[in-house]
Amino acid sequence: MFKKILPAFLLIITVVLFFLDINPPSDSSSSYEEVLEATVVELTTSEQQETVDGPQYYQVLQMEVTRGSLKGEIVEVENGIMPSIYSQEYKLGDRLVLLKSASGYDENIFAIVDTVRRPLLFWLFLLFIAVVLVVSQKQGLRSLLGMVFSFFVLFRLVLPLILAGFSPVWAAILGSALIIPASFYLSHGINRKTTVAILGTLVTLILTGLLAGLFANWGSLTGLADEAASFLKSDTGERINFQGLLLAGVLISMLGVLDDVSISQASVAEQLQGAKENISFFELYKRTMSVGKDHIASMVNTLVLVYTGASLPLLLLFIDHSHSFYEVLNYEFVAEEIIQTLVGSIGLILTVPITTLFACTKISTFKSLNLRRQ
Repeated sequence: MFKKILPAFLLIITVVLFFLDINPPSDSSSSYEEVLEATVVELTTSEQQETVDGPQYYQVLQMEVTRGSLKGEIVEVENGIMPSIYSQEYKLGDRLVLLKSASGYDENIFAIVDTVRRPLLFWLFLLFIAVVLVVSQKQGLRSLLGMVFSFFVLFRLVLPLILAGFSPVWAAILGSALIIPASFYLSHGINRKTTVAILGTLVTLILTGLLAGLFANWGSLTGLADEAASFLKSDTGERINFQGLLLAGVLISMLGVLDDVSISQASVAEQLQGAKENISFFELYKRTMSVGKDHIASMVNTLVLVYTGASLPLLLLFIDHSHSFYEVLNYEFVAEEIIQTLVGSIGLILTVPITTLFACTKISTFKSLNLRRQ
């Protein structure tokens, strides 16, 4: 019955989110600026100059606008006017992002701000889909559908709610309540194992949120240590609770990893029960946890290495400037990363005993019901 209801439920949610219109307050202060995309069609000037910062490229580029209000027009852009430690040389055919702004003389000024990367990302995404489908086949297809649904919920519901001033934590909880059942059932099928994993994930997510909130308050974290958060603060003012945004980030970032951990434990419990039907609750729990302990041991080391790898530039900066270890730990952006990492890791570890408990309880309950019927 539920297998027939799930597709209809997902379709209804998708349609509702598609037509849902959450309009956050807009800032009209940037009406004099516009982001364009353009392709280099001619190099009028291209030379290398020596500066105090090293070799510097100076170029005058003729560019055809391919996206924006000036689409089809040829504009002239200067590259390398100001000295920079990052000197980029552009070539014919390069697709670039331009920022158009108006000067005091009613003339447009163009500045190169980035490179167009969408085609590369598109082909990489196609390669990812192909690998998933070839290796996982039908189950991989269901997982991809769950991923698409997750992104749809995030970009059509969670993010617009946060920008509109809604509590980031409650927006993340609402999004998680939709994402977890949909992605789990699509990826792993509608069965007892998946239901147990969903319960374990939801409980762990609630505990992790409470833990993150406590340590964010005790650590006096503002959520503004990140540069991107500071820019967002300047655009939105007091509309967004940035400490809440920090906690919401912890919850959302855990969803994917919790899926792996909770499903693994539920599967182990189910397989052990299938191999030995008369196994007791305590023996089943003990054996399932022995597998979970190995999972925890490898996961702790993996998490440390992943977060260290992501923070290599920051760590090198500290070492290069000879900051003391105690001084580094006291910086808010470092404390923020540590709290996010450790709280998230604690949540992942707790998933193992919590999901194992749910799995063993449900298996024992079904076994008792079957015995009574016999």
